[in-house]
Amino acid sequence: MSELIERLPRRDFLLASGGLALAASGSVAAAEEGHEHHGGQFAALAKEAQHCITTGNACISHCIMDMRAGSLDLTECLASVMELVSICTAMAKFAALESDHVPAVAAVTKAVCITCEEECRKFADKHTVCADCADACLACIEECDKVIGAA
Repeated sequence: MSELIERLPRRDFLLASGGLALAASGSVAAAEEGHEHHGGQFAALAKEAQHCITTGNACISHCIMDMRAGSLDLTECLASVMELVSICTAMAKFAALESDHVPAVAAVTKAVCITCEEECRKFADKHTVCADCADACLACIEECDKVIGAA
């Protein structure tokens, strides 16, 4: 796999990575939408994780478009948001399953959300998608804290 990445032009790798993140979040969204009526003890956390996925994917798209235009200013933002979408996808799934491991996953999710919020906040005045993602991270952090504190 690493050989393939080394042979891919950076732009193609970034585009493929963003596409994978978008595709993965779509399947989680479909699963969550069909089961929201069940509620559950972690419903609020699942909802906020899903919101992070949605705003994160918008941010990923924005970062990629910015890079296509030749700017590398949002490179670190893109990296942190891709981590965010990955962990929040897992968080939404664990919460929907009401797994015993939700508090542990919430602790990792919180750490990733903190990093992403800090990175996105740097660009919040220039880009609405960055502000939206940072705000979603804060809401998810609050829900993670509730679950971690209850454990």
